[in-house]
Amino acid sequence: MIYLDTNFFAKAVLEGGNAKKVLLEIALGKESAATSLITWDEFLWVLKRHLKNYVLAKSEAEKLLILPNIVFYDLTFEIIKKAQEIVKIYPEAKPRDAIHVASALYNNINTIITDDVDFDQFKGIKRIAINQFHI
Repeated sequence: MIYLDTNFFAKAVLEGGNAKKVLLEIALGKESAATSLITWDEFLWVLKRHLKNYVLAKSEAEKLLILPNIVFYDLTFEIIKKAQEIVKIYPEAKPRDAIHVASALYNNINTIITDDVDFDQFKGIKRIAINQFHI
């Protein structure tokens, strides 16, 4: 199972390319994937800023929630506690990144697909750039 950062979904919509191709492969069941429910919030916000069309952004965010073969992890107290531990270890870590890492690690996932190099600082999780990931 792989963990998909918000950056992955945003690139699939805004740029297409390998992110869109991988998303199709996941939808076809060729790979198991997961993300946090917090992704919906980040995704909608990013699309609103880049598309400059809130109606379209909301439509794309709605599609995110019905993508096949993607598990959405609840944002639980345990995950927030783990995120808190992460920001104590990595003082420069952004809270949302810590939540994503905590969600992945709490669910025994150690690979995250994203172009966000901020994830390189975290031990225990391997970042794979979107264009480098192939199913």
